[in-house]
This record gives sequence, structure tokens and C-alpha cells, in this order.
Amino acid sequence: LGLGYAFVAAQMHQMGDSRSLHYLKLAHQHAPHDPEILQLMEFMGESPTTISSLRRYSNEDDEKESLQTDSTTNSQRPEACNTARSCVMALAAQQQDAAGLESGWDDLTQRKVEFNKAKLFNTPEIKIRIPPLEKELTVAYNKFWYGIEDWEQSTFSIFSKYISSDTIVVDFGTWIGPTMLYHAQLSKMSYGMEADPLAYGEVMHNVKLNPSLASKITIEPVAVAAPQDTGKLNMKSSQLGNSETLLGRKDLRGDIQEFEVRGYTLPFIMASWGLDLSHEHIFIKIDIESYECRLIPSFYNWLKDEPKRNVTIFVSFHPQLQPCTREQMKGALETFKLFSMVTCNEDEAVLPITHETTFEQFEAMMDTADCLTKKQNSDFLLHGRALMA
Repeated sequence: LGLGYAFVAAQMHQMGDSRSLHYLKLAHQHAPHDPEILQLMEFMGESPTTISSLRRYSNEDDEKESLQTDSTTNSQRPEACNTARSCVMALAAQQQDAAGLESGWDDLTQRKVEFNKAKLFNTPEIKIRIPPLEKELTVAYNKFWYGIEDWEQSTFSIFSKYISSDTIVVDFGTWIGPTMLYHAQLSKMSYGMEADPLAYGEVMHNVKLNPSLASKITIEPVAVAAPQDTGKLNMKSSQLGNSETLLGRKDLRGDIQEFEVRGYTLPFIMASWGLDLSHEHIFIKIDIESYECRLIPSFYNWLKDEPKRNVTIFVSFHPQLQPCTREQMKGALETFKLFSMVTCNEDEAVLPITHETTFEQFEAMMDTADCLTKKQNSDFLLHGRALMA
């Protein structure tokens, strides 16, 4: 198998394809002492040390790909604003509030929503608890809930540590509600976005089944987008309503379901809700199945423009689905530098990032923390304001 990967690496290297390094790394992992692989490594200008620290990056063309399905330019899109001030002005010009945010779903998608509402109305209800909290919750039957005690316990631990009765939570995507129903028990208010029409219908149904929490929960049927992607966006899923409906993925195969949804920048959505980063502690949870690669770099100008911000971001990266490009990770690093504490995977494992950290140093930190190298999610926690030089 190692020699097979080496053959692919050699062919790609000959064609000038940057993915050759990824396959060379796979070859070395499978046969680290094979003389032919070591010879190829030397020919390609790499060493066991450099190739072992190599992480997977997508082709840079992925970063340039447009996800929009309409032709309106970004300058014509008020929802493309990327600072709090510009978004407040855009909303004032539109005289639009949160109730006016449009989903962008077409008639067929809307009919699916209404059909699912009727189905949920006749779905049995079950009682659950989401550990370690003890509150009994009511949800529509879904076999997922029977495994909730073992589902993403590290995520719930982060919520319990950083969310209090003074915290406002912004959660996307919410899916059918496991994270929303948990942090709403802790927070002052919980806001969410879910673009998948069937998941949106189910999370709204589950929220209504818990009136003691429903009064402090708001969920919008929209997508959060980087400024360059705002407007009508195409989303894909192998099955609507599952937890993997996403933007920008090319590798889905088989019977794919697609629909359009309207994308807004997070500053625009938060301005429509009247949220102010400088006046409240806001906890932002992001789990969007690889689109974080495009989104997190776009937060830099927004957050930099808010020197008094009091915000914590908990974001999952998904290299096993679609790795970020090198330039996207460089942009993510610039956003990370705005925070005084950055951790990866373990809340106590702090990455020593400062405003002087180079990208090469950042890569070395991630290697030490075994971050973005596994075939699974890597969770980053960004907390506190960095003191910039």
C-alpha cells in the first residue's frame, strides 16, 4: 500500500500537483523505512521530519470557488456587511429586523417543511436528559436521542465551563437541537441558525415541546456565510435532516439532495438581533461541516473592529471531510491572534499563539497538539482579548 501511495505521489509531482505531498506522507506512514519511498522523498526535496509534520490542505482553487447561485454582486448585498457598524447601517436602510430574515427556500423546499411539520405532529414524544445536566426534556422520537449520553460530551463540558446565566449563545448549525437544548438551560438567551429545512422543522418542534426553554430561544432558517458568499447559496445533503447538510462540498456521491438558502454574514444576523459584542458576553458555537475554512478568516475584520468585544468562539474544523487550504489556515491564524487563549481539542492544551506567531510556528504548535492531523474533528476554543502590540 505504501508503494501504491508513492506511485501516485510521483505521478502528481511530475504533473506539478500540490497533492503529491499528501500522498507522499501516506506512503511514508505505511512504510517509513522503505528505501524506494525514502529515495522518492529525497527526490521531492522532503525529509521524514518535514513530511511527518505535513498536514492536509485542499487545492487553493477551492478557496476561490463561488458558492452563490445568483448574480448580484457583493457590493449590492447589504447582508454582506462585515463590521457591526456597517451592518447596523444596512439594517436601518432596509428597515429590517430578525423577523424579516428570509430563508431563501423555494416553493418545493417550503412544501417539504410543511409536510415535515405534519409528520412531526404525529411523531411520538420521548423524555430525555442531556448529561451532566439533570433537567428532563421532551423531544420528538428520533433514534439519535437514545445515544445522547455518549454524544460529544467534551462539547457539553465546554458549554458548562464557559456559559453562564449572563451569557448569550449563538449556535450554528443547531441540527435537531442537542446543543441548543443543553446550553439554553445555562444561558441568558440562546440564538441559532439551521439552514436544512427538515432539521429546522425538527429543532423548532423540539423547542416548542419545552416551554420553559422556548421563551429564551430564537432560531433562524438561514445560513451564515462569509461576505463573498452571501446571497442565495446551494446546499447539499445525502439525506435532508441528517447532521451533514453543508455548503461547498464537492465529494458527495450518489443520490444527492440540493436546495437553495439565503446566506448572511454573522455580523448582519447579530445586528438584526440587536446583539452587541462589547456589552454582553457572547459565546459562539460553530459546527458547519467544513465551511469553517471560509468563514473563520472572514471574522478578522469584524472582530478587529470591536476592541471591547467580550466573545468566546468554539469552532469545529473537519479535515476528514474537506481540509482547509493553506491560505485559509493562514487567515484563520490571523483571527486566532485576536484572542488571548486558543486551545485545540483539549481545553487545557493552550496553543502559545501571540501577535508575532508565524504560520510555520503555528503548524508546529498544531503538530505538538496533534491537531488537524487526525481523521476526525479538531475543536478550537478562542477566548479573551489579546493585547496587541
